[in-house]
Amino acid sequence: MDVPTPRQPAAGSADPLPRDPADDVNFPVPGWPSLANLISENRALEAFPSFADLSIKSLLYYQAELVYLRKALHKIEYRGYYYPSNSGDPSHFFAGNISELHRVRHQAILANRDCSEQWILIEKIRATLDKYNNALLQFSTGLDFPHTDSLNVNVLKHCVRSISNSSSIVGDGASTWGSTFPTAEREKSLLSLFFGLFVSPDLGREHVPNEFREQLILPRPGKTHLTD
Repeated sequence: MDVPTPRQPAAGSADPLPRDPADDVNFPVPGWPSLANLISENRALEAFPSFADLSIKSLLYYQAELVYLRKALHKIEYRGYYYPSNSGDPSHFFAGNISELHRVRHQAILANRDCSEQWILIEKIRATLDKYNNALLQFSTGLDFPHTDSLNVNVLKHCVRSISNSSSIVGDGASTWGSTFPTAEREKSLLSLFFGLFVSPDLGREHVPNEFREQLILPRPGKTHLTD
């Protein structure tokens, strides 16, 4: 993509001087900025990875962490109830009177001391549960998004290749829609291209070595086709 030249002011414009492209956000530089502008102007080209594998892996990590925290809380409750450090240890009363737990916490805050081990763990559990529940909702929402149209993905892939002719789009994420190198494109007959419209985006994309085969989604209800 050539560097844009300053645009001439429209007839009758009050601005007699040409604009500097560096000041005009409508002239994105080659690479990812140009690709973002292209997709924003052609919404049917939206094809984003669902990262379903990472979402599931994250949920599994949260699951393991919460199981660990549950066991840790039980041990603290058990030790405080059955084995208090002394006869006046307030942790002995936490199980039967949660208000006592709150009172000890409040006193610790006023005295600028650390809260009880049990309260610190409870707050950790709350924070982790909140993140876990949000991750569940996000994952559930992602499942409702439709897969992208294979034709749209192929068009986007060719657009990326066109933009990256000068290697302006490289690195992580550059091969999300297929290889960015035109030499990797196999010549196809008209018949094979026609039948290619009816395969899923995952099957229609060529394999890129060492790259994860992303599941591409359209982040809104319903499908949008370039010809719609």
